[in-house]
Amino acid sequence: MLGTEVELTKQLKTYLEEETKRMDHIKKFLNLIESQVSRAKGNEENYFSNPINSYLFIKHLTIEWNHIKTMVSSDLSKIIDKQWLFPSLEDYIGHDCYVIGRAALATEDFYHALMWLQEALDRLDQENNTTLISKINILNNLVHATFQQDNIEHALALAEEILSIGNQ
Repeated sequence: MLGTEVELTKQLKTYLEEETKRMDHIKKFLNLIESQVSRAKGNEENYFSNPINSYLFIKHLTIEWNHIKTMVSSDLSKIIDKQWLFPSLEDYIGHDCYVIGRAALATEDFYHALMWLQEALDRLDQENNTTLISKINILNNLVHATFQQDNIEHALALAEEILSIGNQ
């Protein structure tokens, strides 16, 4: 019986340590969000005109809030789901993806820039409406990001595609 009590005590202690780490992570995220919201409040147009600020807010809404939801208890997660509708990747138009890709380029996050710019290019081909960006603009940024990822061959192929569009 004593052995069982010792083992249960160890397991409970481990559980409390993990919960403390989880709560610290959630508190850190909450402080970050509160800080960004207070900087944006009353100054939304100027704050969101900076593509990095826009990128960070979109990242919080699409990725980090979902991560936090999985960390909290299922009851609280159900409350969050009922009160808020979080955007998914399907909710963004090509221009949104382009802006996020450009923000990733500005921070030299070439891996994510490639993903978002490729998504912008894919959506550009699918969208019927007039878009604020051109295929050449997207391809030009893709060339830069691809080159920075040391994929020179693909960057050259993208550059050749730009030239072929320009010659039409």
